[in-house]
Amino acid sequence: ARIHGPCYGGALNLALTADLRYCADDATFCVPPAKLGIGYPRSLMDLLVNAVGPGNAKDLLFTARVVNAGEAMRMGLVNQVLPKDELDAHCDRVAESIARGLAPMTIAAAKMELAARAHYPAGSDARREAEAEADEAYAGVYESDDYKEGVRSFLERRRPIWSGK
Repeated sequence: ARIHGPCYGGALNLALTADLRYCADDATFCVPPAKLGIGYPRSLMDLLVNAVGPGNAKDLLFTARVVNAGEAMRMGLVNQVLPKDELDAHCDRVAESIARGLAPMTIAAAKMELAARAHYPAGSDARREAEAEADEAYAGVYESDDYKEGVRSFLERRRPIWSGK
């Protein structure tokens, strides 16, 4: 997610669904349900707590205060703060690097493992099942054409060309 300016309520909820969040130095953030007298759904609560931890989530929910970009980064709402005029180019570079320069099957397996940890309590059946699926995805990585390409390109000292297979 690339975030310019105010990121409140639904905009913040949408941003929290992103794997990576970058914001301009003029961005501000707020979780306003307490100002509006509305509830905050469990699925959104999970996203918020996973991003910032329970203490910061309580702060944001109970006070409904506006936080600036620097504090948002310290809390974990965003991964990085950039000057406003550099944000778009930075986000484009990161997206391009991930999409073209990194192994897609490896990233997909890592996302599965991270989701298992974020959504299910340690030791639960659901977590074990999700982690088993991630393990299968990791095993598939080692049997893939991309794995062979990664090793070959390393030995040949060149950039790999990923196929996603």
